[in-house]
Amino acid sequence: MPKPPLILALALTLLAGCAASPVPATSFAEPKDVQRAVMRYYEDHASEKNDTCLTPYMEGITKVSVVEETPERLVLNVRYLFRDRLKDDRNDGFGNECIGYRERLFTLRKGTAGVEVLEMTGPT
Repeated sequence: MPKPPLILALALTLLAGCAASPVPATSFAEPKDVQRAVMRYYEDHASEKNDTCLTPYMEGITKVSVVEETPERLVLNVRYLFRDRLKDDRNDGFGNECIGYRERLFTLRKGTAGVEVLEMTGPT
């Protein structure tokens, strides 16, 4: 039988896939472009849990709030559910340490290739 955290993660994933982007509409860029940039940057640069989870990805974004918005940059506070690609719990009880909720600030700008993240708080 699936464990409660796994059921919650699956439910959130299904909801995230059906719902619109959790990124609020701004004049800075399309929400889906901002979300894609944040998730890609996180996956390429983040670590979690005191560097014990080195290949995390955002399973879903649960809440986003705009901290600062100018024509040149956007700062977001992002709350998300993360998992780790290499330390995933495959119903064997191992890997539970690499799933959880966190919050980080992301600073974005408009580059020649579109929206890009300049920096992110938290372990990298």
